[in-house]
Amino acid sequence: MDSAAGPTRAELLAALSVAVDLGLGQPAEHMLRSSLIATRIADRLGLSRAQRDCVYYSTLIMWIGCHADSHEYAQWFGDDIAVRHDSYFVDWAGWPYYRFLMTNVARGEALARRLTVMASLLVNARGQLSQMIHSHCTSAALLAQRMGLDADVQQALRHTFERYDGGGLPGGVHGDAIPVAMRVAQVADMAEVHHRTGGVEGAVAMVRARRGGQFDPLIADAFIADAGRILAGPVVGDSWAAALHEAPDRGQRIDGAELDALLEALGDFVDLKCPFTLGHSRAVGTLAADAVATAGLDNATVTLTRRAGHVRSATGSGRRLTLAYHVAAAA
Repeated sequence: MDSAAGPTRAELLAALSVAVDLGLGQPAEHMLRSSLIATRIADRLGLSRAQRDCVYYSTLIMWIGCHADSHEYAQWFGDDIAVRHDSYFVDWAGWPYYRFLMTNVARGEALARRLTVMASLLVNARGQLSQMIHSHCTSAALLAQRMGLDADVQQALRHTFERYDGGGLPGGVHGDAIPVAMRVAQVADMAEVHHRTGGVEGAVAMVRARRGGQFDPLIADAFIADAGRILAGPVVGDSWAAALHEAPDRGQRIDGAELDALLEALGDFVDLKCPFTLGHSRAVGTLAADAVATAGLDNATVTLTRRAGHVRSATGSGRRLTLAYHVAAAA
């Protein structure tokens, strides 16, 4: 294989981010645009190159752990994707958040079922949420490690649900103890959604309302001071190329064992969606490769088939993931 023709890690992680978008109930390229917004905030904060690189990848895959708790979300709320979508429009603190949770418990289910689930959740809502979020964050960090991202990104992902005021989960970490990459990522992620739905004014109003609560005041102020330019472009559908241009390692192509490990991790990410699918993609890859080898085809075809098996389920999650794997296959 010609390694120069292989995909970059950035391309594959960007493809993964589009699959994550769908799990969040957001349109494709939401996380790509969020990464662009985050790097612009990082520039205005004067962060170092290493910090900026960490900001980029922490934002791009900050919700990579969402499949790890999808089963629990579905048990509590019925439609886990709809709840994730709607949660962007409520501050995750205090009575408004608990009211949001109660309103969405077993959504679409019969009244008796809703009351049963609600009673179970009310017994120890914070404890149950904390356990679920701990699973999410741990899975995200482990997946990031397997995908070759450095320890700073892994550490940032462990703080996805923490809040600047200390009211977050699972550890109640507050202030500067939350990695700066995640503090920036949180603003960028929320701002992208509110900008898309309410324009610059809507995004600014949301950030201002959560300043000092969910968001670091310093980062919120940097965003508010230049929100128009931070949120400007690219137009919908063009975020792919623009975001990849900002990727720290956009010119470094991967192949061989490194590519295999990343594709295997992508398959495992998809399998996390349901408990009974764990290990499915990996098994498909092994079986398919064994079949091709038994048929007497060459090693290159065996490798290609195994890689296709790892991500066959993932390719259904988004058009960009399909395209990215075609790049990998071309290697």
